[in-house]
Amino acid sequence: MNDEVWLKLAKRVNELVAMPDVAGVVITHGTDTIEETAYFLNLVVKSKKPVVLTASMRPSTALSATARSTSSTRGGRRQPGGGRAGVLVVINDWIHARRR
Repeated sequence: MNDEVWLKLAKRVNELVAMPDVAGVVITHGTDTIEETAYFLNLVVKSKKPVVLTASMRPSTALSATARSTSSTRGGRRQPGGGRAGVLVVINDWIHARRR
């Protein structure tokens, strides 16, 4: 990842969340810079819709592959009371949200 890729990603995410028929965005990402990408997107995405970054720690061929379980984790919902879900990182069956 680099600045150019982050800017292109942010532009596309903002385009998608502006669409009325899009409830949220899920981004598959490598594990090396997922935190930095989430932090950046949290600063520049202007929407109450959830943006979920997810990654797999083990390949799909492994006995305990995480890709399937991670993608099935339900973490991108809006918060009660209409709060902003924001950018979430979902990995290894854990949902990591921004600090309040």
